[in-house]
Amino acid sequence: MAVTRTDTDTVHDADGNLVSSVQVVRDITVETTVAALTDVAKAVAALDANTTYLASTPTQAQVGAQVKALTRQINGLLRYTLGQLHPQLFDSTEGT
Repeated sequence: MAVTRTDTDTVHDADGNLVSSVQVVRDITVETTVAALTDVAKAVAALDANTTYLASTPTQAQVGAQVKALTRQINGLLRYTLGQLHPQLFDSTEGT
């Protein structure tokens, strides 16, 4: 049985004026919540890896690997952000 919650997602301009407001029904079942927590754990692990990288003197191979990792991370952030703004278009961070 799905458990949902209805939220109102709003977007404001730089002056604080309401630009758009959309009602979104979100799935808050245990499975969905666990998946979100897994995403948080992945983000924390990525931050830790990035901190370690910044503290090192990387080889050329490590630089290449870091560029690939950062590209995946940015794609995930973009998909997540777009999913928050337009859930009907972007509902996954799969592949990131």
